[in-house]
Amino acid sequence: MESIFIIKDNHLCDEMRDLRPAVINRIHNNVCELQRAGVNIRVCSSSDNPSENESFIRRNGYQKEPGLYDRLIMEHNNATPDNILHSWPRPNEEQ
Repeated sequence: MESIFIIKDNHLCDEMRDLRPAVINRIHNNVCELQRAGVNIRVCSSSDNPSENESFIRRNGYQKEPGLYDRLIMEHNNATPDNILHSWPRPNEEQ
């Protein structure tokens, strides 16, 4: 299991915890697609220690936005219905 931050515009962040490898893979693929579409977004690993994560957020001046990843996928899908991204792995992609 892995935990990550989704960071948009070096300002907004969403922490996602205890993700399976298939989910991490899907998120990385979607972030690449969003970047190609011009979205300023990146993924970075987060700590297992919540206080370290809070310190990281404060130190970088990020604003927490729960659901950021899902919102960005939904906005992309609404804007480009011919290039739909799935937020989470499909059943045949599970590992």
